[in-house]
Amino acid sequence: MKIFRRVLICILSVMMIGGTVSAVGCSTTEESLTDPQFVHVYPQKVTGHLSNPGMGWVGIEETINYGQVEVGGAGNLPEVDVVSIESTWNYLEPEKDHFDFDLMDRTIEYWTGLGKRINFRIMTDMLVLGFTWNGAPEWLINDPRVGYEVIEFDQPSEYRPVNSYKAANLRSAYYQERLGIFLDKLVEHYGDNEAVDVVEIRGYGNWGEWHSGINFNTMNERITTLTQIVDKYAQAWGETGKVMVVSASWDPNIVNYYGDSYEAYYRASIYDYIVKQENMTFRRDGAGGPLFMEQWEGRLLSDFVRSGKRLPLYAEFSLTAAEMAAANENDYNFENAVNHMLFKNRPNSCSVIGWNNYQAAWMIRDGQTLPFDMGNEMLGYRISVDEARFQKQIQPGDSLDVMTKMSNSGVGRFYFNDKLKFYIVDEFGETVATAVNPTADIRTLMLGDSVEYHTQVPIPENLADGTYSVQIAVVNEAEQPHIKLAIEGDHDKKIYKLGSFEVRKGSGTKVQIPEAKLSGEELEKYVFDQNSLYTVSFDYLPKFDLQNFDFGNYDGYAIRLKSSDGAVNQIIEKFQDVSGEKGTKTVQFATGNHSDYHLSIVSENFGEIEIDNAYVRKEAAGNIVSFNGGKLGKNSQFSGTSIASISDENAIRGDSLIIAGESTGHVSAATYNEALKPNTTYTVAFNTKTIKDVGIGGYMFCSLDSGESKDVFKWYERPDTPMTYQQFTFTTGSTGGKLSFGIHNRGTYAVDDFVIIEGYSGEIGKVQDLGFKHNVMPAFEDRMGQVEGFEDISLMKTMLDWGWNRWGQLTRDPEKVISGESSFLGKVNKNDSAGEFMEFAYSSQNFIRFEPNTTYRIEFDYRIVQDPKNEAGDGGYFYFLVRSGEMFEQSGAAADIGFTMFASDSSKPVGSVQHMTAEFTTGNASDFKVTFGQRYYGEIVIDNVKFSKV
Repeated sequence: MKIFRRVLICILSVMMIGGTVSAVGCSTTEESLTDPQFVHVYPQKVTGHLSNPGMGWVGIEETINYGQVEVGGAGNLPEVDVVSIESTWNYLEPEKDHFDFDLMDRTIEYWTGLGKRINFRIMTDMLVLGFTWNGAPEWLINDPRVGYEVIEFDQPSEYRPVNSYKAANLRSAYYQERLGIFLDKLVEHYGDNEAVDVVEIRGYGNWGEWHSGINFNTMNERITTLTQIVDKYAQAWGETGKVMVVSASWDPNIVNYYGDSYEAYYRASIYDYIVKQENMTFRRDGAGGPLFMEQWEGRLLSDFVRSGKRLPLYAEFSLTAAEMAAANENDYNFENAVNHMLFKNRPNSCSVIGWNNYQAAWMIRDGQTLPFDMGNEMLGYRISVDEARFQKQIQPGDSLDVMTKMSNSGVGRFYFNDKLKFYIVDEFGETVATAVNPTADIRTLMLGDSVEYHTQVPIPENLADGTYSVQIAVVNEAEQPHIKLAIEGDHDKKIYKLGSFEVRKGSGTKVQIPEAKLSGEELEKYVFDQNSLYTVSFDYLPKFDLQNFDFGNYDGYAIRLKSSDGAVNQIIEKFQDVSGEKGTKTVQFATGNHSDYHLSIVSENFGEIEIDNAYVRKEAAGNIVSFNGGKLGKNSQFSGTSIASISDENAIRGDSLIIAGESTGHVSAATYNEALKPNTTYTVAFNTKTIKDVGIGGYMFCSLDSGESKDVFKWYERPDTPMTYQQFTFTTGSTGGKLSFGIHNRGTYAVDDFVIIEGYSGEIGKVQDLGFKHNVMPAFEDRMGQVEGFEDISLMKTMLDWGWNRWGQLTRDPEKVISGESSFLGKVNKNDSAGEFMEFAYSSQNFIRFEPNTTYRIEFDYRIVQDPKNEAGDGGYFYFLVRSGEMFEQSGAAADIGFTMFASDSSKPVGSVQHMTAEFTTGNASDFKVTFGQRYYGEIVIDNVKFSKV
């Protein structure tokens, strides 16, 4: 085992600056490291729900029919930060060139009024949900210039008349023309809406999920058509800056027609084309485990993250996943399902568990809050300052040198092109100076990255002596604070105090930073000392052409440590960055006994790279462990359990620490034996490689064991991913502790070149707990005796619920409405059911509760729009009845009471407004509801409903 037991260096950094030598004092192994010339601050990461733009749980609003939106009907869901507006082209352009955005506008206005962000989930191909069928408009599908293909369902359904649906001919030039017009109208209406973060490209396949769509004759025809659809979206939305997202779902047609391989998967669905488009990324529909195709979709998402494209990923927690998790079988439960989604999808946002808002609300009401809390602590980005360092004292007219070590403890990516801004603030809270770092780009920070940014903040020459604070914010293009950082502070203001320093005139020569600052050329020539531990940061400009990117490419930019004698040629990190924009990297490494060590940062078949603004710092205290020839035990650097070993089999290089877990649960495997100091901050870096994949909800972790075990870092990589470089920073508590590696839910991985660096003593921040707010269902008052006029856009707030398969809705058509602006509409199309009797409305037990053995009166106005008929032309009727679910289960329809049927006749013609009054007496049950239905397919409007006790 190669060990630097404690690297103690009296001169931390020696630089010739104006003929002087800057030095920092020493420490012993027992003492904390002290730095008399610099302030060191260690903010601690917040816990709880950190809400920020472009991330979080996503609630779904199906803005398809009036009445079927929720808009707070089940509560305002504080767990949710984003609302996905789901609709279809068919509903938004019901007639050619007639566009209706009213319901979407009302729904968006409601949720943005509560501070939620918006995703667009608008289907332009198909949306088969039973109560809705077309994504593309019916008038367009039936146009002979377009046409359609009939596609069979995989499984029959009791409420569908036929097991097939129409898929528009996407190849049609006229279809493509009309798609472009529709998208342009969407952009005209919503393109400037700053609350809209994401536009999903749902232009092919059922639910727009890029699968189960029309069949193509050739691979070329498929690729050409899908490319045309993507291009239409790019042309419409490209200049808005919105993120455009394509489902990365697996299409069974790929296997049927194009072969069973990773390459066939991404080429046939043009994912290799999409990844090269500006502002385009991917989402996984059906995340959470059971529908996840590890060999294809999982690999594509992993390849995308590794590419360095500065956009996030997105996810959907499928209803199937929720149902399986609720069953809690075979290690599949809500906790594992959420972890599976987090670590294998790495999304910024994910649709709520249970699919719809009200289903999520029911879960929360029933105490299932943990899955939502877990997501709100790891979805998206959680950008933190792990250390800040600056001079303790400075003269007016000099620049304060601020080093900020930053990381991201979320699984997703920050993707706004923001900057770091620093504020110098006096004791009265007035800002006296600011500076923006022009090169710091925190979009590169992913889980496992730790980067040091160096910023010079000019101090005004006329600034009075006194104590001033340094504060930081992530600012937008207008230099306004944009996001909340994951550290203690004022999260409303979004500006965070790092620490304080003194301004004193005549205080002497400015204290220089402990790093050697080098150009890229100087870094290439820089000679590192023997047997020393270093931290090196540098800016880079990748010149890889995104158009040359391909999935499955493991080339990249290599950071190598070399010795001039050729004996050392070690990869510290290999990374990809296809962005073409500047970034910053920080690495830690140790030299050995060889002479003339150099750092080489070169492209390995991945385009050129430019290096600049390098900072080289020799560390004062730390340790590195490589495992060649080592053993695990109390007298070694690491000890281990039976699932840990040191082996050359599957090693990263030479021998590596191997952790192989075969059981479920959270298992620590290998412990770093050196006791860590109390109240001390450490930075850890290591190389790792996954050998055998984890189980459902699995991940790798490092924990701090100090009486109780607490995870300080969690990560996951696929077995087909090359070696990765992981970094994290943590602070011990009052008892210190020991650091351990472990595995959650099986899996095998290797660790090598473990580096741990002790930080200087300084101010340790507090852990701020933001907590979790949980949804509260609305208080439903008794509305017995009141008149329901259906003036809200959500049926969840009225006395009637929609019926089976969401056949009930509201209408605002002035030719149908009975009174006010809207009325209840009962309408069943022949596409929607194969049944004879169809229930389209139920009295809501939230507002109407019938007592046992009691007589009630029901009154309502109605207008028959179309008499019910079946396909043979046989006449039907409308009806209502009163049913107890409990009694119906025991006795069937014989237990129903108050059955009343009605239809049009000469005295009650179609289109006229009629009034109905009836009485009924409940039986010996407390769950009675009034059911409205129709025999065969018809259309009726109901309004001014009143239930009263007789």
